[in-house]
Parts: sequence; C-alpha cells; structure tokens
Amino acid sequence: MKSDELQSLLLKTLTQRDVDSRLGHGEYYLAEHVKALAPPDDQPRRHEIMAAYWSLAAQGLAYIDLDPKRADQLEPTSHRGGSRRCHG
Repeated sequence: MKSDELQSLLLKTLTQRDVDSRLGHGEYYLAEHVKALAPPDDQPRRHEIMAAYWSLAAQGLAYIDLDPKRADQLEPTSHRGGSRRCHG
C-alpha cells in the first residue's frame, strides 16, 4: 500500500467517532481499525501504520491527546472534521 493511501485510511479512521484509536499497553487498537479498512490483498503492517501516523503528526494533521487524566490511554486524533476527544 502506498504511503498516501495509508495516510488517507488513517485519517478516515481517526475521524470516525466510534473507533477506539488508543495506542497503548501492547494493543494495536488504531492499527487494527486501519487494517480493517484496507483491501484484503494489500494489508499494511503495524509499523507502516504507525510510521504513517507519525508522518501525519509531523504535518500537523493529527496529534496525541495528552490529557493527564487519561495518561494510560494515549489516543491519536485527527484535526480534520473537528476535535474528537478520548472516550471510554
């Protein structure tokens, strides 16, 4: 999968309100949601998804919510489509 296609899938995932996009504790919540959107014959690897996420963060298109009340559940968020807060 091309980098721009992966970034588009990632942004689509981050703007969905019902998606658990937490990063933590050895679980790949965000990566699993992105993989579910990808074509079966072109599945990105977890490290590719995270590299695409950090690229979006470097471009200012995504960020990690560092709310101190939820430090154990860091959650990437997209700037597209308004702000989305952590939940759960």
